[in-house]
Order: sequence, then structure tokens, then C-alpha cells
Amino acid sequence: MTTRILGWLLPPVDVDTAADASRHARAGSIAVGVLLAGSVTFWRLLR
Repeated sequence: MTTRILGWLLPPVDVDTAADASRHARAGSIAVGVLLAGSVTFWRLLR
């Protein structure tokens, strides 16, 4: 289900090698981590 949502949000990407796949996964996890850290910092500032 998560893959379907990501496939819907992101444009279709042709991944040729496992290195590209790991690079995309790493970029996605970094983006999620940045969003989580930003939201936590935002809520702490509000409190």
C-alpha cells in the first residue's frame, strides 16, 4: 500500500541498477527524517 501511494505521488522512475534503487531509498529516508525532525522542532517551539 505504501508503495502504491509513493508510486502515485512520485513520477514514474526507471531504476536500472540496485545502486540507483538504494540511492532513491536513501534520499527518501533522508527526506522523511528531515520532515520528522522539522515537525518535532516546530511542535516544541509552539509549546
